[in-house]
Amino acid sequence: MTCNPSWPEIKEHLSQTDEVQNKHDLVSRVFRAKVEELKTDILKRQVFGRVAGFMYTIEFQKRGLPHAHFLIILADEHKLLTPESYDRFVCAELPDSKKDCDLYSLVIKHMMHGPCGKLNPTNICMKNNNCKFKYPKDFAEQTLKGKNSYPIYFQNEKNRKSCRNKRTNKDAMQLLLLYKEFPEYFVWSSKEKMWTRRKQRIVIGRVVTCHPTEGERYYLRLLLINVRGPKSYQDLCKVDGNCCSTFREAAEKRGLLHCDNNLVECMSEATNYQMPYSLRRLFATLLVYCNPANPTELWKQFEDSMSEDFKILPNMNAKDIRFMALNHINDILHLMGRDINEYNLIPEKIKPSAAIRETNVCQFERNIIVREKDLLLERKLNTERKAYDTILDRIFSNKSGAFFVDRAGGTGKTFLYRALLAGV
Repeated sequence: MTCNPSWPEIKEHLSQTDEVQNKHDLVSRVFRAKVEELKTDILKRQVFGRVAGFMYTIEFQKRGLPHAHFLIILADEHKLLTPESYDRFVCAELPDSKKDCDLYSLVIKHMMHGPCGKLNPTNICMKNNNCKFKYPKDFAEQTLKGKNSYPIYFQNEKNRKSCRNKRTNKDAMQLLLLYKEFPEYFVWSSKEKMWTRRKQRIVIGRVVTCHPTEGERYYLRLLLINVRGPKSYQDLCKVDGNCCSTFREAAEKRGLLHCDNNLVECMSEATNYQMPYSLRRLFATLLVYCNPANPTELWKQFEDSMSEDFKILPNMNAKDIRFMALNHINDILHLMGRDINEYNLIPEKIKPSAAIRETNVCQFERNIIVREKDLLLERKLNTERKAYDTILDRIFSNKSGAFFVDRAGGTGKTFLYRALLAGV
């Protein structure tokens, strides 16, 4: 396994002036994560079968890029002893560029050798007019055991086999399933390592919920629960033959953001497990970030769910309960720089609470507890007395002023600040 400097996990953390070979910490962390995931595939998911023992070593190339060598010993019942067993995991042919364009492009980019030999005698692999890796390989009609048990993989000129040991399930293509519907018809076979048609039990598929503030993840989920039969992320982003650059753009062009159906579904799902407090925060978030076409209808539809905690309070009528819920939503909106009256949820105007009218700084200052010993600090001021008197004079005379206190460390600046705070 070789580190790829074009991995998105590496590129997305580089600035325009950064070079991969100068970011050893980033490269090492990403590569370590990939190695651990590969170990999980081999040892826990057992993609090759049950492992009896293994070892690996990590080396660094001259450019600083790491690569790992793995030695895997499979249990007796899973050892690869026949050419047929080799074909289950390895294919030495190009994938079909039309049926599997993504895999085809990856093989072309990363797994093609050469050209060398007569086509390129100066290639780095050439030694004594021959390729030291013994390319090109002869075509073989079937996989064979070669010298020293090294396999000669099946490959022919017509490229009839897929590069992956993966069966194309025609049923899945005909059903045009939604992502969440797939487990209803298919089940993963741990023995065959592939999806097979479900023959027993009834299951209900679901997609993990996302908050609208999660951005692209939220819009990806929106596409997954509405687009039928996608084969890849690229399929989700294609609209009328054009590939969109983001999931949000794809959702918008598919008309999924032109109505409030997705917002209604988001709120409906949240009512099944979220408390009223969390529902009000979610509702405020939808108002700010999702621009509902009809916020009033959205409020009416979920008013009861968002007000349930206020209904248990004594001596509360329906109007009081409504205004308490709206006031809380308004407080949340003010923290986001918006006001509930912008959305016209009800005919009456909602006034901001006293807590919101005060700035966060004022709330913080008023909640500071001044200890008795801090009140006596003013008597202990020495050279700081002039600054103390000047600043307090401006404060208590309601005159504007800006002050900059600068002295070496340990000379009493914090002492002065504490005295000023206690005095104010």
